[in-house]
Amino acid sequence: MIDWVRSRWLARRWTIWVPLAILLLALLLTPPGLLDKAHLVGYGVCHQIPERSFQPGGVPLPLCARCSGTFLGGLLGLALVGLLGRWRAAVMPPPRVLVLLVVFVLFMGVDGANSYISFFPGLPHLYAPNDALRVISGALCGLAMALLLQPVVAMVAWREPQPRQAVPDLQTLAGFVAAELALAYLLHAEWAWSLYPLALLSAAGVLAMLTAINTALVIIVARRENSVASWRQMWPYVLWGGAASVAQLAAVGLARTLLSRWLGVPI
Repeated sequence: MIDWVRSRWLARRWTIWVPLAILLLALLLTPPGLLDKAHLVGYGVCHQIPERSFQPGGVPLPLCARCSGTFLGGLLGLALVGLLGRWRAAVMPPPRVLVLLVVFVLFMGVDGANSYISFFPGLPHLYAPNDALRVISGALCGLAMALLLQPVVAMVAWREPQPRQAVPDLQTLAGFVAAELALAYLLHAEWAWSLYPLALLSAAGVLAMLTAINTALVIIVARRENSVASWRQMWPYVLWGGAASVAQLAAVGLARTLLSRWLGVPI
């Protein structure tokens, strides 16, 4: 009863209107077009080099190939956990699954480093970088990030977290990986009809991943760990997490713009 009253207080007082105002201002002060808004979100996390971005219908996506895979892959991973009804699963994956998730992250790290080195003529690199490897490594890393982040949020937020794993075995992980590879194929195909869905979902992926992290941080700062009993009680914290994410993206975007002007080169 006490927790319910506190939740109602949180929902009715100024604390709920501040993040709503931040999110509303973000909608009003950003460019009016949906693609322009998506590109502005992408600007906060990605270099957006057109030559390294997929271009459905000849229009670059808001994120480069690797970042598109990473954030769409993370969003897909979280969505699959939700479809399985395992949002409250608060136990880390078993060791065999964890090892593969670490391999996915290392795969993106190696491919990213190799791709970056190729920017400099004359420096040796392991292989010729390409968008297929960029998007696959990104998607698998995004999946790993989602599957490692989800149980942490569950442990922090829920009053009664479930003592089980969202991905309990290699068979379940294989299904997740198959979905990620299908996503990578869709990105690589560059079908014109996929422009708006992929652009908007990639921006949503950025916001979803950042909001998940920031929501957990908000709960910790508010000293409300393990106090959330339902999604009705969760949404005020999610609003604060979303507002913090928007503020972070705006700060990074502003910093990039100022540094680009100061140095005279794109950052």
